[in-house]
Amino acid sequence: RQTSDDLKEVVASKTATDDEKAKAIFYMENQTYGDANKAKKIEEILSLTAASTENKVQAIKKCVELYNKASKLEDATRVLKKINELPEVKSADRAYAYDILGRIELNNKNPKAAEEYFNKIYDLKDLTIEEKANARINTGEQYKIYKSYDNAVKEFEKAIGMRNVSDDIKAKAHYNIGLIYYEQLNYPDARKAWKKIEDLKPDSSITIYKTTALQYIGTSYYKEKNYKDAAKAFDDMAAVKDITPLLEGGATYMQGQCLLAAKDYKGARKAYTKTMEKEGASVLSKMQAGVDIITTYEEEEKWEDAAEAQKPLFAIYNLNPYDKAIPTADQRSFADLRTKFNNEFWDKAKTWGEKPDRYKAAIKLLETRLAVDDKLFSTGTKRIHHNMGIIYAANGKKDLAKRNFQAVIDVDKNSTDFYKKDSEKRLAEL
Repeated sequence: RQTSDDLKEVVASKTATDDEKAKAIFYMENQTYGDANKAKKIEEILSLTAASTENKVQAIKKCVELYNKASKLEDATRVLKKINELPEVKSADRAYAYDILGRIELNNKNPKAAEEYFNKIYDLKDLTIEEKANARINTGEQYKIYKSYDNAVKEFEKAIGMRNVSDDIKAKAHYNIGLIYYEQLNYPDARKAWKKIEDLKPDSSITIYKTTALQYIGTSYYKEKNYKDAAKAFDDMAAVKDITPLLEGGATYMQGQCLLAAKDYKGARKAYTKTMEKEGASVLSKMQAGVDIITTYEEEEKWEDAAEAQKPLFAIYNLNPYDKAIPTADQRSFADLRTKFNNEFWDKAKTWGEKPDRYKAAIKLLETRLAVDDKLFSTGTKRIHHNMGIIYAANGKKDLAKRNFQAVIDVDKNSTDFYKKDSEKRLAEL
């Protein structure tokens, strides 16, 4: 809570130590406007002769952060290079500087200069094998960002080949190599890289790479229209130890998609049902799985089974898409899916009802919603009975048609809407 004048007094003081002055300058950052101006202020710490190396390294890191925000890469580079002028700098801090300098050179499209900085990290003597391997991974990821794929693969392979390196490092490296080949549409080599993760010892961190790698393997097979192997990959993904319920639900859903594409409708329904029954699976996946179960029956022309299959969907359909329990990223898609499902419901009721071999399925479709949709408004109720009345009348079931047209009228006898008026007219004609 010190004022700007208080802090300036500390910096100007002849009795304050350089570390006390450095602390005051750090506080003055909050009273300075503009990232570049803040960096210049903090850079004053580097001129304090007796300030500790720790404070100067902290100042350099902060300056680099601020200069980068201000898009002043030349100033960031200039300040970073000063780290080598400091005494007793930790190897981890030198590694930080070389890593950032390498990234800046890559951004400047100077890969040779970048490689020189990255190589300096590996020459630091007191870094552990794990720290050096991680540096290789970071370097590879930077090359990947700038699409220098050959250099990236070399760095990942060097990390894998280091003696006594952890399985976690190997998993990261294999995963990234797979991603590079995947981006190049080289799916066979991508899968070879990812499958090597399966041989590593189970571990919570490795589980993430194993799970995501299997997802990519499945997706690559799907893109090649190899639906059988794609389904197997998603099945393996769902079976990974310690996989989250959210990811497991997504895996079984994608397995269903593969089996649907392969026209294995029974297998697809089994996979979709696992998604719908999985506690913790996303609402979006569950809703889509339910819709796709209906699709499998339609593909087999099992119309009444398709009508029956909608039953469990209404419990999901009636959820508020903007409820806090639903992730924000899913809310818009879930709302759109609900609208699509509702529109398709009424379209099916109409088109099925017009076909002699499907009118019973249309009636079942409408009766099912009437029975299980506990949030059906009066207009929806009238619309269902109105549709059933029309279908029964068209198929010579006059008594059932009359009963449903009367049901429309009984919902609200004072109503003047279309459904009541049309039902009265049709009832009179019958």
